[in-house]
Amino acid sequence: MTSMDGKSSTNGHLVLAVTVLLFLTVKNSFIAYTVSFNGFVYHVSEYMNLKATKAYKIVDIVCNFSICAWVNLSTKWQPYTICASLVSLAAWQINRTRTAPSCLLHLLFVQSPLLVAAHHYT
Repeated sequence: MTSMDGKSSTNGHLVLAVTVLLFLTVKNSFIAYTVSFNGFVYHVSEYMNLKATKAYKIVDIVCNFSICAWVNLSTKWQPYTICASLVSLAAWQINRTRTAPSCLLHLLFVQSPLLVAAHHYT
């Protein structure tokens, strides 16, 4: 993961651990709390290089995909939610195939579209 300034660093995971907490701005939302908790645990574990990081990553990804599917099936804010989800999914896929994944790309094009959709879901 590269940090915000583009330099290779695990500090990018620390930044993402903090920014995922923005989902807590979605009031009274179990979905937002789940996304924040899982994202925070995964990115902090990656930053700290914990042995359980791979398991946390899998839980985070599975939960995020499941939540996206649920929200897209049940929201009234369509077609915007599906567009946000597709942008997020494409950016996530592009970023994970890069030699040095970008924290800024993840923040702007993965987390942000989903955060906007989450605010419209509740």
